Amino acid sequence: MWTCATPSHLSLWYRNPARADVCCHLVVPPSVSAASRMVVVLHGTERNPVSYRASWTDWARRHDRIVICPLFDRDGWRGSAGYLLGGVLDTDRRPQPERAWAYTALTEIAARVRAAFGLVEHRFDLWGHSAGAQFVHRYLLFAPDAPVRSAIAANAGWYTLPALNTRFPYGLDHPDLGLTRDRALAWTARPLLLMRGDRDVERDAALRVTTRADRQGRNRFERAATMHRAGHLLDPGCRWRLVDVRGTAHQFDQMAGAAQRLLSDPIEGEHESVLTDCSSTAHRNR
Repeated sequence: MWTCATPSHLSLWYRNPARADVCCHLVVPPSVSAASRMVVVLHGTERNPVSYRASWTDWARRHDRIVICPLFDRDGWRGSAGYLLGGVLDTDRRPQPERAWAYTALTEIAARVRAAFGLVEHRFDLWGHSAGAQFVHRYLLFAPDAPVRSAIAANAGWYTLPALNTRFPYGLDHPDLGLTRDRALAWTARPLLLMRGDRDVERDAALRVTTRADRQGRNRFERAATMHRAGHLLDPGCRWRLVDVRGTAHQFDQMAGAAQRLLSDPIEGEHESVLTDCSSTAHRNR
């Protein structure tokens, strides 16, 4: 079912009999055709996809992208278990069937939008901020066959590290999830950009402050470096990159602008003025 707010803004419902329905807010460029590409944008803890859509609208119109902003609402996808951890476990930490995962819903949403517009390209780009960034990096782990072209996790509060001896959700150790070394290596082989604002160093009310979270660092900036380092410790060929956005704290709109520059056709000088790729430095200093 489609509803139209403006000529370029559409909303559709993904009906999910296994869990909860998902309302998806779209930007559709005026030039949409079979050659258009898709970008999926994941909201933060405020669960405000319409605000996120607004920050992607102008860029999507200029660059012929269909942008999908799904709402994983608090009733259907409750708490960190339902959204940040993709519904893999319920609130009592019991494993759930894949058909009930938020990750499965996202893959199906992208496939249905692709079919609805007759897109040739089956792959999509993926960007999430804060809680959405947590969704993004775990999505690559739990949906290993999802057709993701590039994934960007911006300003995540904490991470599931590729650490086999660390208890899930801070690592991969869980008796029922099958997160083996081979699965971890398949994860680190997927391109993931860990994006962090260089001023996102506050221990604010939204940051998880626990003993296990603090082992990853005192703030989001430090924790992104820990995630990047853990990937390269497990796998020297790890394809994860660590990128800083200069002069930015925890603002989703500024981080979205930086992600858009990376997803656009490269303009080398402009990228250098906004972003600093510190992967090589972080790798040397591990």
